[in-house]
Amino acid sequence: MLLDTNVISELVRPRRSPAVVAYLSGLEPDQSYLSLISVGEIERGIAQVAQSDAPQRAIKLRNWLDGQVVPQYAGRLLPLDEPVIRRWGELMALPEVRARSGIAIEALIAATASVHRLTLVTRNSRDFAVFPVASYDPWTFPLAPNTELENP
Repeated sequence: MLLDTNVISELVRPRRSPAVVAYLSGLEPDQSYLSLISVGEIERGIAQVAQSDAPQRAIKLRNWLDGQVVPQYAGRLLPLDEPVIRRWGELMALPEVRARSGIAIEALIAATASVHRLTLVTRNSRDFAVFPVASYDPWTFPLAPNTELENP
């Protein structure tokens, strides 16, 4: 499972989705991965919070990212390597993708899932529907974590 940024970020929301928390807590460590894109998106969020009137929140988020997320996913942070970038180029050339704007980040995450043959776990299934990757939304369809999901 490739966890989208919104899935891993659910763990630090003030009101967490019980279904998502249960899903994540039931995953075995070797069942879930993160794209380095998600680390970048979280980093962007921390910078935005730090620039707002909530510097203490930014410190808490920084501690969470550096002290929990990165160590927990060590060895399971998937980079934007050559196969992923090449797959991204293929995905960006699809007519249904070319017709949409502002989708490059989603395409990088979809390319990562595709290359590594992982199901993408996201709340934004609609955003990823144009890509030929399997996706799962634990907010909409709560599921036992060890349930096998089919990859296309």
